[in-house]
Amino acid sequence: MAVLDAGPLRGLRHRPFRVLWSTNFVTQVGFWMANVALQWQVNRLTGGDSLALGLLYFANLIPLLFVTPFAGVAADQLNRRRIVVTGNLAIGGLALLAALLLRAGVGTLLPLLVLAFGLGSLLAFNAPAGQALTANTVPPDDLGSAVSLQSAALNLARIAGPAAATPVLVAWGAAPAFLGYAATSFFTALVVSQITVERQAVGATAPVLRRLRDGFAHARERRPALTALAMVGVSALFCSSYVALLPIFATDVLHAGDTAFTALVIATGAGAAVGALVSGVRTRPHSIRVLAAVCLALCAALVGFSQVTVFGLSLVLAAACGALNFALMTGLNAVLQHAVDDELRGRVMSLYVLAWGGLIPVGALALGGLARWVGPAGAVSGFAVVAAGYAAVLLVRGARPAPGAALAAPP
Repeated sequence: MAVLDAGPLRGLRHRPFRVLWSTNFVTQVGFWMANVALQWQVNRLTGGDSLALGLLYFANLIPLLFVTPFAGVAADQLNRRRIVVTGNLAIGGLALLAALLLRAGVGTLLPLLVLAFGLGSLLAFNAPAGQALTANTVPPDDLGSAVSLQSAALNLARIAGPAAATPVLVAWGAAPAFLGYAATSFFTALVVSQITVERQAVGATAPVLRRLRDGFAHARERRPALTALAMVGVSALFCSSYVALLPIFATDVLHAGDTAFTALVIATGAGAAVGALVSGVRTRPHSIRVLAAVCLALCAALVGFSQVTVFGLSLVLAAACGALNFALMTGLNAVLQHAVDDELRGRVMSLYVLAWGGLIPVGALALGGLARWVGPAGAVSGFAVVAAGYAAVLLVRGARPAPGAALAAPP
């Protein structure tokens, strides 16, 4: 099809990637149904406690900080497709148990935090293999398109998942959302097990800690990979953790109720899908300086979102935050995927997952605590200002000529 020959959709020309992309979308719909249901349950249970919501994000995502590096080693030594299949089977089983637990009734926060931690641990082990497997389903020239399409699928699911979850939550509560997550995970495991992908390069056998060091050293040697990873970490801490407080913004800042919360999630996902797709137009990654400018724009949008109290304008700014956030993260992902060798790809991409998902819970916990002191608007604005300072440093540094470079003579 001509529409797939160029532009951001060109990765879909390849059948293994089409299968991986479509099943990833299906699973992400289930994930976002469950994610929104869990936030909704905690918000109801604690009466809108910002610290409790921060703890929920911390419990769900902190495994990325500890599990992901070892998962990256596994993704370079074991069959990535099998890891993805096995991980989805395990996630489906735990989601099914979660549905039974929620159906029986939960009266305290602790079981929900344990559930979030368990699901987060499985997701953390699955993530590097899933990221690296993408590169084994397309040729190098279509890798940028594949990365952006995977990111777009995640964010289209952020629209479909909460939209599907809203009537379910209102009518039956959180348990059916986890049944949906279990069903989508089992479906993905079945379908991905049938695809054939390009044989992955396997790194030399070495002790686990040595292989971890090799992955970091490879990122340091392949500029600008290390700068990209640092930028991912700063953005995760200060620009992505605000999503943990979306229920508080809906009820306490906008005074618009539960449906406003899901509307904010959907608006954020719609913007993020657009941002990810736009990033896939290019066949080569952006420079760090361009991505720093995107980060500055994101910080400005976050300050605007945190300060407005008009619901319609808040939705527009939520969409802008989502678009800029995922344009930035997709761009940084593409920088890394193009910079590294395949035999170390799993380890380097585990650093990406660690820097993004592993640091969001730290930021969410700190943001939740700070919001108790200065309010959610002040906390999100303060975090955005810190990230803006870092992005400004990268912009200034990128604008300087290299040491010893001669100045061009005027024409």
